[in-house]
Amino acid sequence: MKTIETAFYDLANILATFFIIFISDAGNPPQFFSMEPQCGSAVREGDVKILQCQAYSIPAASYSWMKDGQMLQNEKQSTLIMSNIDRSKAGAYRCIANNSHGAILSKSCDVVVAYSGSVIIPPTVEVAPVNTTVKAGSYVVKFECVVNARPLTGLRTEWYRINGNQRQIIVGNQEKYMFPTRYKRQLLIRSPVSSDSGVYECEVVLSTADGQQRSVSASAHLDVISKPPEIIRKPSNFTIIENNDARLACEVEGAPKPDVMWTRDTGNGVEVITSGGRIQVLDAELLVASTVADDSGVYTCNATNNRGTVSAQAYLLVLELPHAPRISIVTLYAEDFRSVNVSWSPGFDGHSAIERFIMQYRLVAGLMLPEEGWNTMQNPILPNSRWHIVDRLRPARNYQFRVSAVNAVGEGPYSSPHPALPGITMPEQAPSSPPRGFYGQPHTNTSILLHWQPPEESTWNGNLTGYVIRFKLAGYSDITYQTRNTTNWAETSYILSNLIIYQEYDIQIAAYNSKGVGDFTPPYRVRTKEGRPTRPPRNVEVLPVNSTCINITWLPPDGNYFNGVVRGYSIHLKHDGVGQPKIVIVEPDPDDPNGLQVKYLCDLLKYANYTVSVLCFTNEGDGPSSTEQIVRTNEDVPGEVGNLRFTNIRDTSLKVSWTVPELVNGILIEYTIMWEKKNLTTTRKKVELKPSFTYYTIQQLSPSTKYTIYVYARTGVGPGPTKSADIESGVPPELPKPPTNLGYSNVKARSVYIQFYPGFDGNTSITEWIVEGQVGDSLEWKEIYRLSKPTARDFTVHNLKPYTQYALRIIAVNIVGPSNPSLPSERFQTLQAPPNVPPDNVTVRAVNSTALRVSWTPLAKENWNGNPRGYKIFHKLKDDMTFTEVVLDMDKDSFILNSLQEWMIYEVKMKAFNDVEPTAGPSNVAGLAVSSTSINVTWGDVPALEQNGEILGYKVRYESLDENIPPEIQDVPGNITKSVLIIGLRKYVQYQVQVLAYTRMGDGILSQPKINVTTHEDVPGLPVMIWFPEVSFSTAKVVWSPPLEPNGILTGYMVSYKMRDGTDITNSSVLNPARREFTVASLKDQVYYIFMVKASTRLGWGDTASVLVYTSTTRSIPQSPSKPNITSDIQPRSITISWQSGFDGYGPLRNYTVEFKSHNGAWTETEDTVPPTSTSYTVTGLRPNTKYSFRVAATNDEGRSEFSPPSDEVKTREDEPEGAPVNVIAVPLTTNSIQVTWDQPPVSTWNGDLLGYIVQHRKVDMVSFAEKPIRFPNQATILDNLTKFVNYEIRIIAYNSAGNSPHSTPTIIYVGEAAPAAPPKNLKINATSSTELYLSWEPPPEETQNGALSGYKVSFWLTSSAVPELSPKMIVREKQVVLDNLKIFSNYSVQVLAYNLAGEGPKSSIIYGRTREGVPGPPRRMEVNNVTMTTLTISWIPPEHPNGIIINYELAYYLQHSHDESQLVKLKVPGTRHYDVIDGLVMNNTYTFSIRAMTSVEPPGPAISLNITMGPQPGSPARPKELTTVIKDNSVYLSWINPEMGGLHPITGYDIQSKLENKGQWKTIFKKMSAGTSAIITFVNLVPDESYVFRPSDEESDFDSEKPLPQPPASPPPPPFSNPYINTPGVNESWRNQNSHYNNNFNAYNYTDSEADSSHYAMSLNSGQLIMNNTAGSRAPLPGFSSFV
Repeated sequence: MKTIETAFYDLANILATFFIIFISDAGNPPQFFSMEPQCGSAVREGDVKILQCQAYSIPAASYSWMKDGQMLQNEKQSTLIMSNIDRSKAGAYRCIANNSHGAILSKSCDVVVAYSGSVIIPPTVEVAPVNTTVKAGSYVVKFECVVNARPLTGLRTEWYRINGNQRQIIVGNQEKYMFPTRYKRQLLIRSPVSSDSGVYECEVVLSTADGQQRSVSASAHLDVISKPPEIIRKPSNFTIIENNDARLACEVEGAPKPDVMWTRDTGNGVEVITSGGRIQVLDAELLVASTVADDSGVYTCNATNNRGTVSAQAYLLVLELPHAPRISIVTLYAEDFRSVNVSWSPGFDGHSAIERFIMQYRLVAGLMLPEEGWNTMQNPILPNSRWHIVDRLRPARNYQFRVSAVNAVGEGPYSSPHPALPGITMPEQAPSSPPRGFYGQPHTNTSILLHWQPPEESTWNGNLTGYVIRFKLAGYSDITYQTRNTTNWAETSYILSNLIIYQEYDIQIAAYNSKGVGDFTPPYRVRTKEGRPTRPPRNVEVLPVNSTCINITWLPPDGNYFNGVVRGYSIHLKHDGVGQPKIVIVEPDPDDPNGLQVKYLCDLLKYANYTVSVLCFTNEGDGPSSTEQIVRTNEDVPGEVGNLRFTNIRDTSLKVSWTVPELVNGILIEYTIMWEKKNLTTTRKKVELKPSFTYYTIQQLSPSTKYTIYVYARTGVGPGPTKSADIESGVPPELPKPPTNLGYSNVKARSVYIQFYPGFDGNTSITEWIVEGQVGDSLEWKEIYRLSKPTARDFTVHNLKPYTQYALRIIAVNIVGPSNPSLPSERFQTLQAPPNVPPDNVTVRAVNSTALRVSWTPLAKENWNGNPRGYKIFHKLKDDMTFTEVVLDMDKDSFILNSLQEWMIYEVKMKAFNDVEPTAGPSNVAGLAVSSTSINVTWGDVPALEQNGEILGYKVRYESLDENIPPEIQDVPGNITKSVLIIGLRKYVQYQVQVLAYTRMGDGILSQPKINVTTHEDVPGLPVMIWFPEVSFSTAKVVWSPPLEPNGILTGYMVSYKMRDGTDITNSSVLNPARREFTVASLKDQVYYIFMVKASTRLGWGDTASVLVYTSTTRSIPQSPSKPNITSDIQPRSITISWQSGFDGYGPLRNYTVEFKSHNGAWTETEDTVPPTSTSYTVTGLRPNTKYSFRVAATNDEGRSEFSPPSDEVKTREDEPEGAPVNVIAVPLTTNSIQVTWDQPPVSTWNGDLLGYIVQHRKVDMVSFAEKPIRFPNQATILDNLTKFVNYEIRIIAYNSAGNSPHSTPTIIYVGEAAPAAPPKNLKINATSSTELYLSWEPPPEETQNGALSGYKVSFWLTSSAVPELSPKMIVREKQVVLDNLKIFSNYSVQVLAYNLAGEGPKSSIIYGRTREGVPGPPRRMEVNNVTMTTLTISWIPPEHPNGIIINYELAYYLQHSHDESQLVKLKVPGTRHYDVIDGLVMNNTYTFSIRAMTSVEPPGPAISLNITMGPQPGSPARPKELTTVIKDNSVYLSWINPEMGGLHPITGYDIQSKLENKGQWKTIFKKMSAGTSAIITFVNLVPDESYVFRPSDEESDFDSEKPLPQPPASPPPPPFSNPYINTPGVNESWRNQNSHYNNNFNAYNYTDSEADSSHYAMSLNSGQLIMNNTAGSRAPLPGFSSFV
């Protein structure tokens, strides 16, 4: 039974489990108790007992208490107070702290309540000891004895061991016996052994106050069972590589636990092993660290206890590397002078059989370090070999050799190098390779220049002496070679002279040394240069064929005088034997180049004399000309007579005159004149005149009758065309009137249909209609069409440009002359059309082995015929069916096609395209899956209105978005087939398909929407990632992932298995496709099985994947492999390592993982996983001359092992540079030289110090390269004396002491062309309109063009703003261009450069041009100031776009009457002035003002306008008041009071008006330009003998009392100024001149108060009335005036 205390603990654990289960997922439960209940000593009955607890809790905890495992219902505080305690409160207490997230319990606390008073309870046993049986060596035995008795203070417990009749008291000690609780309630016996068996008794004695003792006892029996020792895990034989740790297992059982002792039999005796140094005796194993060979031996594990001794042994074999072999002799191999025979004897094998030998050799070059320069032979040498033939050694070189052995541990040390330095010398031999880069080029007519490079130095086989050149005429097999020798091997060029002109030779070259002549190069065929023919063509004959053609025949010169290939014949033709000849080039007759040559020359002048000669030419130039021959073309009918006129027109007669035909075409015989009444051929009369007469008077005409008169000329061949005109007798003809009502319709790309009403014909018939047009933005009228159709009322105008704006007008022409032009039509734009031409001068040059540069001359603007979209380049391999398309912007003139296949022939074509392409996709696109890898696509026509031309074919585009399959295109040429079968698709994949149509102008748009088509299902691929997460002795659980290519909807999996050594499949199970695992039971223990998994679709089962498994329950992660060993196979970029596998953990290894790291680098995993059957691996991708470490891990189904200890650091060998020079650029300098520049390889790829570069160049059709060495650090050189008109391939190699780098990406350059060396010349620029400049130039001098020019590039920019480098550019082929869409009347800077295929030439000097003036824009910010009752000042700002020089401004205004009648006033203001003063206006009337600018171009520009009402303006002051007058000293003194309302601004002046009494109008007689409230009016401003009044208001009413004024003096002094309102800015005498420039407060009255600056005689004013002025901020703002007093 359990004790009470144990029950408490168990209950507490149960409660703790309960609370933990209900802990909330969110928040934190109480963490721990910072104060736990402390019970202390026993408490007497009736006293107070306090228990406290406190827990760390967020949020705060609430508390409850538990006694003896039962909750105390009413105790909810952290303090438990038990007042007047009694025996019922005794027990085990625990505190519970809980919050919303969980709860924790405190430790148990026992409250003991001591009896008070004299109550005695005799002791009784509540919990007695229990009989117990344990194994010897168990950790502890526990007996319990709990007694209930009172009082506790007299209670004493003792434990006894009963041995028979002996009763021995037990005393607590730490070795054997312990009493862990109060009152000795428990007895613990530690590590019991057999001798501890027996009876154990507890005795409890209660001593009371009365001296009595009461006792009670209880006992139990302990039985300790012993067991003899047993080794449950025995050591096994262990083979290990030296310096690794060996662990020999020995796990034992027994009771008591046995002692373990290890011994080792060394063969010389048995020794006891104790821990120390490398050897440690551990609990269940023996560790031998860092094993050495002496550790080998038989190890015995001995286990002993009191029941006996057992032992087990194992053999430890420590393997070491084999010892170095010893080379006995190295001899020359008699059968091959490039080979030696190396013999050796092996050393000690290191306890492991030799697996192979490794041999190394090195080329001896002076004194060498021991490990310097060794090369490893790649083929392994068998372990039983004792000699080996080393071949392919270089003649005339010294070598050393060494050998190492390899066993299971790894590679041992090398033997000493043999022979000793300087090594064995290989015999010298003749050179084994021909010179490199051999080629020849014509030097003169009789010599050839040869170039070459020495053979590779490794093939010299001795010291070179010179070269042997042999040559013979090509094509003559029976001719023997002639030879020439050179005796200086360093000279690599030779002029082979005394050859035959223009003959082909086969030439070879070989190097030689003291042992003989080496290999000759393949024959290089080259021809001497051409010469010019030395004889003219023979039997030249020239005969006329008709009036415009002649026939020329000749025979070629004798072939002996060709001196080259006849490229053609040049016919020189001169009219009348003068001037520059017309040269016609004729190619030889391809069918009979040596026979009679015939050429017809046509389009000659009729009946004209020509001088003809013929010459023959080759590439080198022209031969002599034949003797000149004269020939005349045949006679023909004459042309139309000219300038038909009628004069002396009377009622019955008129004179007809004409001029001789411009083209007589023979000898004139006569003129014929005919006349008839119009449309009455029966009235026709005819007169024939001698050719000397060019006039005739026709008599006897009917008065006032219309006649048609005809005139034509005649030669001996016949009459020429007739010229006619209508005329009315008695009515002289006059100029016609222009047509009217011109309209257009049916606009097409190159034509438009026009209709019109003819005007007055001028009393004669219209002979021609001339159509003129404004083309584009030009304002200039140009003739664009001419038609001779007198009765026309409509016709089609042809020869228009597509996509161009036109305005048309018509001119009628009669015999008098042309009419004025008609009014122009509205502007229209012709439709788009395909571009006129493809890009010109398309040239393709190879850039490198995988790239082509395509260059072209861009289309001129006028050739686009529409909105330009760009260019399309199509390219394909020569034998491919479909082209790849590249779409480019229109601003390109070259493009590089990259990522092509190396050294393949490509077909390239290109075109320009605009918007004229199909604008819709084909209709009714549909797709149907035919198989699991093919789809049939069908479609309909493109809508007719969207075809935009003839459909040439279709393109089907297909892709898979779900499977990330990129788009592919299948071309379907022709417009008949509208279906295609697409094959080679992925199985059971949804594809998106679209179709487009294309015309000769390019591709249309793809059909919409995309259609989805899914290929058919098929059987699936292999399941992947198969492994076994759970394996036992009889079961295995296999897990897998679906196939990467399911090829349909998976319908299931089949799992099969068999024993590895068996042949029959034990069982197969078909599983649901959702299953990814399967468990197999009833397997045999510790057996290898092969499991097979395959998947199925509805079409069947796919391929099977197989994997191995071992049935065992003890599977574990495998042990780490041993520390890797480094073999001698150390290469610059790879190192081979080997290792020994550890224990596989009873799970078959799946693979090894190899990691490596450079010194101080991070570990990197190799790309490959190593199969479990391999224990060596060559790590590749390493950096040369770099230190590396390696480690290995093994993987089974349980996981990957720890990595092995890292290998020793080892350095890879140095290597030649791995990086090639970059950015190789070849630029033509002249037509036979180029400059080559490059950048060094990245420093990280040098693998040593660079020593220099090798510049290789060759003609692209040659096999080998010529080389030019360049010392480091130079990065440029010039290659000269190259052959013209040949593509050269250029590449650069860097080299260091170890060798050469890879060559750079080859650059292809065409030699024979260089960028132009000079700019175009004689630039001229003229303005043709307000938005166009016409630019022309001449090409650069011919000697600077360096080949055919591709075109010109024109840069232009606003002189005042743009940066030339950022300016727009135009690319043109012609020598002129129109710059259009320019800004009006703006200065432009222009530069032109020429370019060819080799690049751009220098820019010309800047030339400047300015577009013409145009119509100006509107003025800005029209404002009105100084508004009075009758005057104002109006101002404006010039137009933002003046578009020329502003000559005048047209200022117009009118008064808008209430009945909408107006009178317009127009004024012209000089263009330099931007204001005007207007007077004579009427108060309270509203005026409309407008202003527009004028340049020299009609009409004026657009106007701006505003309205203004005369009189006080908003913000003006109120009227003055209390005006008084005083007459004194021939003057009138006025004074007044300012109004309370002064306006928005301070008062600045006053106007004073007066009028004659009882008559006249109010007039301003004085302007006071200050704020004072008085003024003086002199009588000189008044009329004598008249009475004046001042009106009190702005109404025309009198004052209540009028006072006559006395007469002024009879003769007042004359005023100093005749015009007091003068506003000229230059006037600045006694008047203060205000700022004359425009500003917002402009004041037209540029003077101040007369009182301050002038006598009263200075005021020549005319009448008197007062107003106030204060520059009120109204409207513009305006200076404002108040009303009058």
